[in-house]
Amino acid sequence: MKQLDSQTPPLIITGALFQRNHAQALWPMMQTHTPRLCQWLAESRAQTIALDEPRGRCTAHEAFVLRQCGFKPQDKQSLSTGMALILALESPLWQQLPAENPVWVTELVHMAPEREGASLIPGRLLSIETDESQALLESVQSLLEGTDFHLHPLNNTRWLLQTSAQMPANPVTAELAFQTTVQDWWDTSTKGRTWRQWANEVQMLWFTHPVNERRQKNGLLPINGLWLMGGAAPKQLSPAPPAFPKIIYDLEAAFREQDWSAWLQALVKIEQQWFASPPAEVVLAGAHGYLHATHQRQTSKWRQFFTRKKTGQLCWLDPF
Repeated sequence: MKQLDSQTPPLIITGALFQRNHAQALWPMMQTHTPRLCQWLAESRAQTIALDEPRGRCTAHEAFVLRQCGFKPQDKQSLSTGMALILALESPLWQQLPAENPVWVTELVHMAPEREGASLIPGRLLSIETDESQALLESVQSLLEGTDFHLHPLNNTRWLLQTSAQMPANPVTAELAFQTTVQDWWDTSTKGRTWRQWANEVQMLWFTHPVNERRQKNGLLPINGLWLMGGAAPKQLSPAPPAFPKIIYDLEAAFREQDWSAWLQALVKIEQQWFASPPAEVVLAGAHGYLHATHQRQTSKWRQFFTRKKTGQLCWLDPF
């Protein structure tokens, strides 16, 4: 294998960690089709971290990012409250945010009723163009009048929300709502009432918005809601957070559908792209936690002798 690049940020692959029985059934096929990835895991040192969804209220890969950035929840705060900080971190607006004030981010999403509740599609899967996001933001300006809500675009899919109003405690991330169902996490608290009422008005306004009419004519899902995240203050992050990881979602669809043939085909492409020159640090995330692996060559032989970590291969085959 080639020399490792220790300067690159961690590589996160979602939909890549399973319960023991699935992992052991897939491993022989992985050895045949993705030998470089398997070799990397065999040479790495790793540990698995289980996810406590009710307490963390975020996905496994988000939990890793939050911990890597040194986010420290306060009493009664979940890990999810820090995700708005991460999403705003790379924006020019970040430097203007008071260190003591809670940060909120709204994500443009699609929500659809289903037999067992409602599903949510996050903004990253909706192919939202800049002009669409701008038009939708302009459309809600009249609804902002007389409220304590102020919206500022972060990118095509997310807006920064500034407010001093009472807000829901510990909202879950859009990614976790996507992995589960909206009904599992819908806020009904008194504190969240003002936000819910305003967000409902936005939904009604967007139902017949020209942006959504055009999207539906073009075979795209309408943008019909805003998902709220946040509640933590910038001072709760490390003063100098590390480089943001590269997140790969290519396994996600097959993982959700349990289509293992498609999953393996997607993994082959990931290996070809990312393991020809092996990364120094990889996170394999699943529904119940994540595996954090560092290549063995990055650790001195002395530290390897005393470390309690197993190889990435052993952790992947029996994670929890």
